[in-house]
Amino acid sequence: MAKSTINKQQLFLEFLSVVTGVLIALMLNSWRENVATSRTLDRVKQTIRTEMNNNTNEVSDALTYHKALIKELYEGRHLIMAIPASAFPVNVNDDTAFEQFLRETVPFMQSTAVTRLELLRNGNERILILNDQNLRLVVENDTIKLFGVSNLQLRTADVSNRSWEIAQATGMLVEMDLELVDVLNKCYNLNNQYLETSNKAIEMIYKGEPGIISVMEDMAYYEQEIIKADSLVLNLIK
Repeated sequence: MAKSTINKQQLFLEFLSVVTGVLIALMLNSWRENVATSRTLDRVKQTIRTEMNNNTNEVSDALTYHKALIKELYEGRHLIMAIPASAFPVNVNDDTAFEQFLRETVPFMQSTAVTRLELLRNGNERILILNDQNLRLVVENDTIKLFGVSNLQLRTADVSNRSWEIAQATGMLVEMDLELVDVLNKCYNLNNQYLETSNKAIEMIYKGEPGIISVMEDMAYYEQEIIKADSLVLNLIK
């Protein structure tokens, strides 16, 4: 066999060896990247599962509380305060005397100016009109009870969007099913809208602005939608 033929064979074998080595290296590198991506995706999905469960628990408690509070407000059963009748220096059953006493004392107890104060009869009940609020006043067992839309305590759920932000930061959204990404995005938007509405409600209560029941109903709506969206994510991520 000629020497040139041997050299050509050796060169071809060396070339084949190099190409094979490169291909194997590329395959190993691709395998490592796939394994790393799979592990990262599993960790991100676990973060999502944990967050969805935590959010659902938080929101469910808040929804139960807010539904009961809204029902109380509509039925006029939300107790603002209860004071022994004996604590007043006037006869609380004498409308004229009691109204005059309230006119003299309430302005000093209010953080906002009192523009209107009247004590009116509504059948067997009495209504205390204080600015733009109609408060139901009841004398029961020698105790004066005041009911109305005031002195409200909200139970805002501490919802988190951390898993969506992690999925974006790690680039794992492109590795997920499109339906899952769509619902995750919906959760993210619902959470933000809920927090904005909650902050608005807190500000309204702090400032004593009217219309708080409507905003609380918006909160309850978002709480219901968040629970539904979280449940859908948990079903899709199995």
